[in-house]
Amino acid sequence: CSLASLVTRYLNWTFRISFKRLLFHFFVSFWIATLSWSLLILGVAELRPECMQIGDLEPDKTVTHLWVDAYALSWTTFSTVGYGVVYPQVSTGGSSTRCVGMNLLMALEAFVGVLFTAVCGAIIFSKLARVQSYANVEFCCPLIIKYGSGLGTDDEQTAEEEGEDDEIP
Repeated sequence: CSLASLVTRYLNWTFRISFKRLLFHFFVSFWIATLSWSLLILGVAELRPECMQIGDLEPDKTVTHLWVDAYALSWTTFSTVGYGVVYPQVSTGGSSTRCVGMNLLMALEAFVGVLFTAVCGAIIFSKLARVQSYANVEFCCPLIIKYGSGLGTDDEQTAEEEGEDDEIP
């Protein structure tokens, strides 16, 4: 199984399922992705807790609080909302290279988050365009609706505007 055939099978599957299942699938995928990234962030934060800043507070060293903060940092970065109360430290003290790993991880997560959002949007757009392409649309002669006069054709309105009283065949 090549990557191209897996992508093709996945895209075909997204067209066959309902919108409700598709949105649920995207939600679960988002949750799994942010959970996975938060575990990576947790690993870096356990090695260097000073690289994850929680507002103006000192970071809590317990694993539970560290994981909650890592998850908050993960979902705000992955969803491209932006950093909130929890954010990566740019530099600590005099050394600006101390938190490079955390910053690279955040940049990579933001990039993957943008790609995830783009793929989800493209799939939803394509699914909507496919549904719309099956719509039965018929075109007819244009009608002009005038206030007080009812319906009339283009030719009738032109004749009335020019002041002609002749009947149009």
